Amino acid sequence: MISLFIGLVLPDPLRETVADLHAPIPGARWVPRENLHLTLHFIGEVDAHSAADIDIALGHVDAAAFALQV
Repeated sequence: MISLFIGLVLPDPLRETVADLHAPIPGARWVPRENLHLTLHFIGEVDAHSAADIDIALGHVDAAAFALQV
């Protein structure tokens, strides 16, 4: 089983800023700077065949660029 989510890669300057905010928070599990992203939707656990189908389907998404203020 594979744990899948749909997410956006953060621009490098934003990743640097967010990474600098890491603080010891009880229960928090920080990821490495290069793995920081914005999760749009958590799909969950799927088998390899379903993961491949989802990858193909998402490869057909064609959306206009948008501005996001953080």
